[in-house]
Amino acid sequence: MTVEQVRAAFQRWYSLVESGSDVLTALKQASAPECIVHSQNGDVGIMRIVDGQIAQVRLAFPDLELEVDHLMLTEDRVLAQLTLEGSAVIPFRTTPPRRLRSIGALMARIDERAEIVETWPYLNPGAAVTFPTRTKVSAPPQPSGTPGTETQARALCAEWARAITVAEFVQRIVTTSAPNCLAHATNGDSGRVDLLEEEFAVVSSAFPDVIVEFEGAAFSGERFISQFMLTGTHRGPLGIMSPSGRRASSTGAIAGRVDDSGRAMELWVYLAPGMGLLFPRAQEPRE
Repeated sequence: MTVEQVRAAFQRWYSLVESGSDVLTALKQASAPECIVHSQNGDVGIMRIVDGQIAQVRLAFPDLELEVDHLMLTEDRVLAQLTLEGSAVIPFRTTPPRRLRSIGALMARIDERAEIVETWPYLNPGAAVTFPTRTKVSAPPQPSGTPGTETQARALCAEWARAITVAEFVQRIVTTSAPNCLAHATNGDSGRVDLLEEEFAVVSSAFPDVIVEFEGAAFSGERFISQFMLTGTHRGPLGIMSPSGRRASSTGAIAGRVDDSGRAMELWVYLAPGMGLLFPRAQEPRE
């Protein structure tokens, strides 16, 4: 496989999106029949396991649009970093529908046939409800510094992967980020790293016993993505969802760029903590 073949496989999916298909439906159409999807509620299986999520997105965001902000390409994977925007119809019932913006990502593994055979979606178009945007937004800082190496990116992700609790994870993010690190939160806000602290604080408040388990990572030069799963008991409010007492999981990821000192110079966080509540796993997570 070459990087150009990987790019071409991605472009087949994106051309379907541009022609009017929603994100997940286009993914199903562009993937091999045996494609494995890592659903955001923690389930892993063939593409039909996301049918319920496709239906929900269609109902809630009938005009959802996306824009590709950046592609990270390796010899067998593509990471598409996205901006999502659409009018939320359900469950808000507002007139006119509330316009919401968020960031998301889609990672896919491509085989020697140049077909998508495994995928990891990180899409939460309603993130601004779970993570309210800041009312006063100053101009975001601009990252500066010399890009680092893949070795440094791997070392940074390995440092994060030692965390067990979300509090440990967040602390490691803060201490390994450059002073002028530009952070992009799931709800579309950009600013300093404290934005990411705020988002993880929302998760910890809703799931006081939440733990983090790291699942994998991909690298290309100074760029990287680290994938993880969050699991906890829903004991606090989460957006419009009241405490349910249920144990639930959700997948998440943090993408970034490392500088030549080995610190994060730019970060993107993708969280969807409500996915395990909206779409319970086939097998409930254990205590």
